[in-house]
Amino acid sequence: MFGELIAWYLFFGGMAGGACLAGLLIKACASISWRKAGGAALASSALGQRHALVWRQFHDLVGRPTLIAATLAAAVGSICLLGDMVRPEQAHLLFIRPVFSVLNVGALALALFLVVLIALLAIDLRGIDLSFRVLVALKVLAGALACVIIVYTGIYLNSIWTIVPWSSAFLVPLFLFSSLATGLAVPFLVVGISNVDLKLCSEPLKVLARLDAVCIAGEMISLIAMFIQMGGLDEQSPFALFFSDGLGLPFLLGFIGCGILAPLLLDALSLRARVIGPWHVLVLGFTTMIGGYFLRYCVMGVSVVFRAMTIAAIGV
Repeated sequence: MFGELIAWYLFFGGMAGGACLAGLLIKACASISWRKAGGAALASSALGQRHALVWRQFHDLVGRPTLIAATLAAAVGSICLLGDMVRPEQAHLLFIRPVFSVLNVGALALALFLVVLIALLAIDLRGIDLSFRVLVALKVLAGALACVIIVYTGIYLNSIWTIVPWSSAFLVPLFLFSSLATGLAVPFLVVGISNVDLKLCSEPLKVLARLDAVCIAGEMISLIAMFIQMGGLDEQSPFALFFSDGLGLPFLLGFIGCGILAPLLLDALSLRARVIGPWHVLVLGFTTMIGGYFLRYCVMGVSVVFRAMTIAAIGV
């Protein structure tokens, strides 16, 4: 039903949506703190001015690279989706003869999302001067489309009732929190590979680490809920398929180890450390990315195992 490229499509699509929301959040924090600093300056509040300057410098450092990463991820995700289609040359029919379905809505949202991201990137790179309202409208549209892209994949998989392991309602929040965490990994990676004094961005990094910890915790809770709902590790339970036919190691090491345990530990260390080191944020970003991919790889792999077992049972 789905090819190998779909796991990559789900990964890059989720990362694009999460990175877009992360970039918009950082921009909002920088703008709000800067406006507050205007009032603080009148009161000679050095603390307020410093807070605003730190967030503005952090946005200047990670804002554009995060937007570029979101745009590239959306483009690569679109290519992967086209590559998995039986007849990619007929993809234009989604726009000419649209049929209402979760899959079509998601594909249209991804295409529009990519267009909006390219527009925002062009505005940023070329310094195009637009009215404040137009710019805000573009960013709100990008954020709304990012939310649709993040949520719709889990809803679409839920709708395929013939694949029992996808029927859990907790698959939607699992994908949601994973996409948000993967998106937050982008600014961590940008900071890690940048030649910058991390003392200057320690405060924003700790804010992102708190948000990342919340997202990872959300993944863990969603996974536990799915585990309970699907019957645990009972031999006949759908959840047990995550440990069959070579999926056990990718699931335990790739998703649980790299996607949940390692980021949670690194987030906790980030919040306790006075100064966060470059290797720390690099490892945090990379492990989260690895976990995000292997979650989707295992979810798609479970469907293959389930279908094979169903076919074998019918044959018997």
